[in-house]
Amino acid sequence: MFDFGQVLVEAKKTVEEESNTEIRFSHNYGIFKRLVEVADDCTDTIDYHARVLDDFDLFCVSYIRLDNRKPMFPSPWQSEAAAIFEQNDVNLFIEPRKIGKSALLSAYILWKMCRDDGTRAVIFAPTQDQLFIMEDIWKALKRCDYLMNEYVQLHAGIGKRGTYGKEYIRFAKNESEVVASNLAQSQKADTKRGNKGSLFVVDEIELVTKEVRTTVIDDMMADAYTEKKMIMVGTPKTVANPELEIEWESYQKMPDEYGTHHMNVWEAIDTGCITNSYIKNRFRRLNIPCQWVLKKGFCGKHTYGKDAEIDGWKCNNCCVLNEDFVAENMGEFPKAAGKFFPKLFLEQCGTEDWPLTLKAEGGRRYVMGIDYGLLLNATQITVFEITDSIARLVFWEEISPVPPDKGSRDYDPIIKRIKQLYHAYGESMYRIFPDATAAGIQVTADLCKGRGAIPSSRIYSNETAEKKEVLGVWMTGPYKHEMMQNHRQIIMDGRLKVPNSEPFWTKFLLEHDGVVVQKVQGSSNYLKFKEPVGGKIDLLDSMALAMLSLSADVQQPFLGMHTWGME
Repeated sequence: MFDFGQVLVEAKKTVEEESNTEIRFSHNYGIFKRLVEVADDCTDTIDYHARVLDDFDLFCVSYIRLDNRKPMFPSPWQSEAAAIFEQNDVNLFIEPRKIGKSALLSAYILWKMCRDDGTRAVIFAPTQDQLFIMEDIWKALKRCDYLMNEYVQLHAGIGKRGTYGKEYIRFAKNESEVVASNLAQSQKADTKRGNKGSLFVVDEIELVTKEVRTTVIDDMMADAYTEKKMIMVGTPKTVANPELEIEWESYQKMPDEYGTHHMNVWEAIDTGCITNSYIKNRFRRLNIPCQWVLKKGFCGKHTYGKDAEIDGWKCNNCCVLNEDFVAENMGEFPKAAGKFFPKLFLEQCGTEDWPLTLKAEGGRRYVMGIDYGLLLNATQITVFEITDSIARLVFWEEISPVPPDKGSRDYDPIIKRIKQLYHAYGESMYRIFPDATAAGIQVTADLCKGRGAIPSSRIYSNETAEKKEVLGVWMTGPYKHEMMQNHRQIIMDGRLKVPNSEPFWTKFLLEHDGVVVQKVQGSSNYLKFKEPVGGKIDLLDSMALAMLSLSADVQQPFLGMHTWGME
């Protein structure tokens, strides 16, 4: 006998004891209030069942018991997901791990089977061992006498009416059924062709190969004789199917045709889907040095803003460099991770197009970065306007190497052009950051000599250069490491603005994305930055040099710059 009074008691206790965040409590309490209203308004249990059957949330609370035997209160995202499923025939959800995907899918399938007569649900997973959803459905029916008696067995009798197993379940009441099927990826894809059904659920879609995706899964939706619904859920990995990311992006752009959903681990913590202790341990295992997470179990930047500090430590976005964390916990495809300059942040630097032309405006502050190419590579010159710790690229020029004329040096044209640029900006050009490595020493020194000489006070020199009594940035391995770290942080803070116009934009992305970063072996503990095979990083170096103007070491007394030869 079904006792909805007991359901109310258990539900109330769950709201009080299991609502682990403010957002989760508010959501759970809203579901409980609806449950009470339905119970108060019902004339009998039959009426109660009929009304609950129309509400996914109430169905879960009334009939589904979790492993701890407590009622299932769908999380905010699970409730939202069920609504999205109902509105769309084709759904692709890319989510982080451990947020309750299997629980959602098993509850939704069971709800559809009970509510919609003749539902045939087919659950696919890459392997037999990954059919967690079917097991959850089996457990839910086992724990609920009402569903077992009224749907599966329908008062039993001859042959026990319905079928109840771990790979196939059929309801005696309305002939709804669910079957579990692994995609047998070790076999030929066509072995699973011909699966009939009205609701297809593919778990761990990231592990499904391209062949199976096109020849099996897509074909299931082909015939037009019956209404069909497809639900694909997984994490953002592309090893099995390199086109999954492309598919995900295209689905997101067509919300009227496809159902999509995504959340990250911080939202999952806010809504009570993931515990603080889980993410703490996760960061320890992955060796991510975020002090906010290691000490508090949440992201300070997400909770309090980008300037939040804990014991003097401020977010440096170290977590997004870990590919496993980004894919499995942030729910983002690895393009945002695994590289020194995450592509996601690079793309955010260029949001609009503007001309890179020589145009100095009075009252503005400009800085110039120079990477000399001489006879081997093009010299890269970048000029930035600095406003409130934000660097905006306003000019870019590359000087191709040319053989010197008789009686001249190969770098004379470079010196001449840099002087022209300096004088074009006049007093607005606060500092020039040239590379003083190798031949750069002589070139930089000659900038301050002869016709149109640039005052040496305008040339930034780092500590090593000052000790050697030369002008410019003398880049030892550790110093270049710090310079690149500074450049990276400015990018990830959103303080670098560049135009997304060609040819600059492609070169900017290629060099930042392609730079080869190697850890120096030994006790030095710094990173080495090298050109990729067939590629360059000259533009990257020029920009990183200019960004020294925003470094922590370059603040006082004069725009943060130490200058050789100046008291």
